[in-house]
Amino acid sequence: MADIQPRVAIAGSERTPLPHAQPLHAAHPDERLEVTVRLRPKTPLPAAPATSALADVLPAQRTYLSREELDQHYGADPHDIRQVAEFARAHGLAVVHSSAAERSVQLAGTTAAFEAAFGTRLHQYSYPEGTYRGRTGAVTVPAPLGDIVQGVFGLDDRPQAEAHFQVRPPAGPGTVVAHAAAQAFTPPQLAQLYQFPAGLDGTGQTIAIIELGGGFKPQDLKTYFAGLK
Repeated sequence: MADIQPRVAIAGSERTPLPHAQPLHAAHPDERLEVTVRLRPKTPLPAAPATSALADVLPAQRTYLSREELDQHYGADPHDIRQVAEFARAHGLAVVHSSAAERSVQLAGTTAAFEAAFGTRLHQYSYPEGTYRGRTGAVTVPAPLGDIVQGVFGLDDRPQAEAHFQVRPPAGPGTVVAHAAAQAFTPPQLAQLYQFPAGLDGTGQTIAIIELGGGFKPQDLKTYFAGLK
């Protein structure tokens, strides 16, 4: 029944090949994928305050939503989650995880099942930096899910960001080079300068580290964070 329903494109899901990319072959139909579906909030998100207005408020005086408040006011509607789960199962996809607070449903299945579910075709591409699995055009869903699904992530695994390193060219003869070291601050020092609330150790919080190709060593992270205590 899902296959004969009118379909709509998900806004912002259009993709084109990376510059200089060339298709190699269709993705293997039996390859196992995991994909995350992003859902709408139960209540429309409020407009973000102007950056200048937020900058005028000291960190100690700012107010933030708790995780529970975020879930209660702006999480996904359980009915929307059920609809997406039913759609997925009808196309042979398994629900790995769902979260109202995160507004997401994580799905697993074969390439062929995902292609049928989201109206797309996946291919392997080569480009100057390597290969990736990609698609072109928009992802589509049945019309009843058109207002519910806001994004589908994981079908296309092309790099999403890259580091833009700049190497200073060697100074020419007679060039005067400054040797003053740049001033650096640790997070505790910045917290003190900006009067961030004291007595907080990060318990219960989650952070994300974005690695743009340079890599990192877990021991280096442990050493760094140990020095911040």
